[in-house]
Amino acid sequence: MHSDARTCIAMNSCSVLNGGCEHKCVDTGNNHYKCECRKNYQLKRDGRHCALRDPCADRNGGCAQLCLSEDTRVHCSCRPGFTLAADGKNCEDIDECGSGRAKCSHRCVNTLGSFSCVCNPGFELGADGKQCYRIEMEIVNSCEKINGGCSHHCEHTTNGPLCSCNHGYQLALDRKTCVDSDECLGGGACCRHFCRNYPGGYECSCRAGHRLNADGCGCDDVDECLAETSGCEHDCVNTLGTYECFCELGFRLDQDQHSCISLYGELEDEEDEEEDEDEQLEVHRLPDLLFRKVPQLLQYTAASHSRYVSDEDDGDGGDGEVEIQRGRRGELRLSSSIVCLDGSFGDDCSVSCEDCDHGVCSENGDRCECAAGWTGIICNKTCSQGTYGPACNSLCRCQNGGSCDPVTGKCVCPPGVQGLLCEDGCPRGHFGMHCRRKCKCPNNGHCHRLYGGCLCSPGLYGRLCHLCEYQ
Repeated sequence: MHSDARTCIAMNSCSVLNGGCEHKCVDTGNNHYKCECRKNYQLKRDGRHCALRDPCADRNGGCAQLCLSEDTRVHCSCRPGFTLAADGKNCEDIDECGSGRAKCSHRCVNTLGSFSCVCNPGFELGADGKQCYRIEMEIVNSCEKINGGCSHHCEHTTNGPLCSCNHGYQLALDRKTCVDSDECLGGGACCRHFCRNYPGGYECSCRAGHRLNADGCGCDDVDECLAETSGCEHDCVNTLGTYECFCELGFRLDQDQHSCISLYGELEDEEDEEEDEDEQLEVHRLPDLLFRKVPQLLQYTAASHSRYVSDEDDGDGGDGEVEIQRGRRGELRLSSSIVCLDGSFGDDCSVSCEDCDHGVCSENGDRCECAAGWTGIICNKTCSQGTYGPACNSLCRCQNGGSCDPVTGKCVCPPGVQGLLCEDGCPRGHFGMHCRRKCKCPNNGHCHRLYGGCLCSPGLYGRLCHLCEYQ
């Protein structure tokens, strides 16, 4: 203040009592200032006083575990179970087991920063966690009495009896009783045609015209023609599950569908019949033409190339006229045919080229030529099982349950079967996908190629073919 005691003069605030700062007062200009502290000290919250800085507050003083400060100096230490490393900052685990500090009566297991004592079998650890004491108790087998309540097999566990069943059976809801598994109804059977369930297993069988494959599952077609069991008098054609008989030129099948009757002999017999009966045209008995059924004549034309002979030219009178009529009738039989008009065809002339579904029309426009895998008048039917190729005229030869591609005829084999015709099943003693699993049948016997069930020899049965029918 001025000497007149009235006027105020600007002064440096740090010049009066060091600005109230304990250590340093720094003038920042415009009548402002701030306090600062000396080295190893930090400003307190009041902004004026200074306190000694704690070196452990900054990143734990560089210590890995515990930090202690003394007069701005740092001292690192470790928690129990660890020792200070040579660098004075990091901590290393102490192996109490290796150093002998653990003092376990049996065995010791070191852990990070500690250890655990473990007792030998038949002993338990005491309250101190180091001493081991023998366990004195009676072990009772829960399966000894009434097989633990199990129908088939019993296994003793710490939680009591554990029941299991023989092959072909399953545990009931009580987890003790074994009931038969009906593989035929449950979808577990491998049968291609028929399945018969019996306690503990099942048996496959095939429809007529098939025989059971060696794998016990698939059904293979029986070629009655090769086996000479068809009974056909002339020719035999095998089909899937059955066969058909055919006759040579000039013959037709008798009612028994096996014998063949000469058509020429029938025509000679007809000449002796009455004239009104001779006028009935039986197209299905014409020589050189074979029909499986009588065709429906929608329209026919007949041309007679015989010279017309009048009564005057025939010296025999009535007998000559009969011969002329017989000649005309013979030519009529040979010249008769079914004719569909306007580009139509079929049994009743009801379809045309526009109706061809999976095929193209022939050059003459009188039929559909089906693509491979299709058949029928208009090529709208897929090949039946066991046939393939153009018009489905080729027979499938796949074995062991294999099926044909309807177009190419390539065999699609079931799991565990290989080969161009599925002829290579699993080798003896193996089953499953790619035949990698081993059978458990006695004497390295055959087993089911998918499920491993033993395929018993005649007279034997049971899960392991160990039971005999004739005992």
